[in-house]
Amino acid sequence: MYNMYQMIHFTEEDRKIKDFVKNMFLFQNLSNEEFEKLTSVIDFEKIKYSRGETIYSPTAHIPKIGFVFDGECEIICHKSDGKTILNSAKAGDSFGILAALGEKDFKTEIYSKKNTTVLFMDSTELINLIYSSPTVAMNVIKFLSGKVAFLNRKLNTISKSSVEKKLASYLLSRYRAEEKLNLTFNIKKCSESISAGRASVYRALESLKSKGYIQAEDKTVTIIDYKKLEEYTK
Repeated sequence: MYNMYQMIHFTEEDRKIKDFVKNMFLFQNLSNEEFEKLTSVIDFEKIKYSRGETIYSPTAHIPKIGFVFDGECEIICHKSDGKTILNSAKAGDSFGILAALGEKDFKTEIYSKKNTTVLFMDSTELINLIYSSPTVAMNVIKFLSGKVAFLNRKLNTISKSSVEKKLASYLLSRYRAEEKLNLTFNIKKCSESISAGRASVYRALESLKSKGYIQAEDKTVTIIDYKKLEEYTK
């Protein structure tokens, strides 16, 4: 297990990091001049995590926003009856913005699914960015709006009365996020995501297949009739 870190000052030599930073949601729609001005004073903390290592937890959260430079993280919520996978974060994704903005009631846990490198920005630097640029402030608002919409869809899925409806809602949510009807399907991830046993998910899959809403084979689920599947969840 390793947890090495180094402080990185943003320079021209760090071309790979600079290109990565330029694609962060914070800096979208900025002119090159404004981007250079804003980022010239930022120090990113680069931390490497080994597979399975905890990054954030209710007892060890840090007031920083993290950007996955490479690898993958998983965001889970622990409950009395088990855990629910809220989301995954891959290269280019971020997490921790609420902690960076002052939220202290941190109920989720983030851990690395594989060897992962994260670039962290301190909360003070994030807040200074927001005050310094209306464009950055608007990017943050849009990002948080997207998170609220995602969580609403997640809650809508979990609150369904039956496993079949939870599964249907889960598949629709995946379709809206990925914009494709052919979805890779992992029974374990799905079970954890909708808080249902694997056997129940298998039965729900068969039921949705028999209704003609989906087709499932190997590790792929194809939505056949999107409108009827959507109507079924109501």
